[in-house]
Amino acid sequence: MSIHVHWVYVGVMWYAMFDSYFSGAGELINALSYARANPLMRRVKILGREEKLVWIPNDNLRRLIRSLNMIHKLLHKKKKCLLSLTSSSVLVDEEGRGVIQGATVIKYSTEDVCRGYNETSAIVKELIIESVGLEAIGVDCIADFRRLLHQMENVTSIDQEYILSNHASLIPDFNRTSVFHLFHDHIMGKLAHHEPKLKNQIINNLPYDGIWIDIAYSNCFLRNWLNTDRKYKNTGNGHISFNKNVRSSMYDYLPLFSYTQIQVDECLYCEFPDLLLDIEILLWMSGEIEGLGFEDKFS
Repeated sequence: MSIHVHWVYVGVMWYAMFDSYFSGAGELINALSYARANPLMRRVKILGREEKLVWIPNDNLRRLIRSLNMIHKLLHKKKKCLLSLTSSSVLVDEEGRGVIQGATVIKYSTEDVCRGYNETSAIVKELIIESVGLEAIGVDCIADFRRLLHQMENVTSIDQEYILSNHASLIPDFNRTSVFHLFHDHIMGKLAHHEPKLKNQIINNLPYDGIWIDIAYSNCFLRNWLNTDRKYKNTGNGHISFNKNVRSSMYDYLPLFSYTQIQVDECLYCEFPDLLLDIEILLWMSGEIEGLGFEDKFS
């Protein structure tokens, strides 16, 4: 027998409350209306490669997706699933988080777990198209976000749920550099000293091995950091060191170049969009992500 849910709300106080009516959500707006009124993605020029345009999620879309995926995760912990989720069931609160109205909760099954994420991916695409058009999720959409949508469409196991709820593509713009430093310091600090084999295993599996210098050199802004007395190797170690140095030194150079921190971070993100996500996945698979405070970076 199914249970009817009036609200399922993820917030500071309220989450996954069944058979109850409560007013913690504040003012709500239909998701499609919200998408029309608030651009969910933006097309950016990459600093140093301005002929290349990339679509990236805005923070409001990231917040919305994560809150919907957290609703699924919290329900699954209670051995429940949502039935036949559509965009008409989704509302958005004043802080841009997703609220589910009038949905039906059914007993847990792996098939329904996967279907729930499939449906949520379809809703997200519908909202993006309504907001900024189909082009935003085409070939010029940033790679890590395309991977998220693809993973949600093709979920095969609940084991993937941590990454879906805490996907690197959903990190707010202002926290991306902070997350990089968090990961870098754990790998090159703690793991390098206490578990060097694991550190090397992670570094050796980073993306862009053997090609990252070519990518950086082809960007006339990042080239400035290559044309120094530092001798970078075209390896994972060299790449993570380069990213660290650009992010750490940019405060010294920004007055000279007249660029903002967000522009520099966005440049690194657009040139190496899979880096943070792959580091996250490698740390998670190694059992090293818990306790880092990573999940706090989504707020």
